[in-house]
Amino acid sequence: MLSIAAADIRIKQYVEDNVPQGHDRPTLGGRILLRKVYNSGAAFGLLHGSPRLVTGLSALLGALLAARDALLLKRRGRILEKTGMALLTGGALSNLSDRVLRGKVVDYFAFGSRWKKWSRLTFNLGDLCIAAGAVLALLGRPAGLPGKKKEHPSGSGNQEQTAYKG
Repeated sequence: MLSIAAADIRIKQYVEDNVPQGHDRPTLGGRILLRKVYNSGAAFGLLHGSPRLVTGLSALLGALLAARDALLLKRRGRILEKTGMALLTGGALSNLSDRVLRGKVVDYFAFGSRWKKWSRLTFNLGDLCIAAGAVLALLGRPAGLPGKKKEHPSGSGNQEQTAYKG
């Protein structure tokens, strides 16, 4: 989790220092575009005009994620869910760190595409980790609600049924 956040923070600093805003640098044959874009709102620019609210909500969600991770680590197995939560929390911590230190998140790459709307979307490693982590965590969750007992097929729960001996 911390290595994901650290890697993303380092890449963001590289982009801050070396990529001029408003200039795309095509890489991998134009499939990936390196660019510098700032986002003071939430995902996709939501709440753009309320950066302090977004930072507060991000801090609250980060604390909840960290608490969830601590509880999850105590459980045996559930590797897929644990991996997903680590990715999700690492990405969230990286973006939270940007919000606290810079007042905005640095996004730095886009996918080159014929569709201009798709090419305009700009991400960072933290964003990808959040999305991939959420999917993995959901796929890794056990089915059903915790603590709920499975009902017997006859609908009688775990009670023994006795035949009438009349």
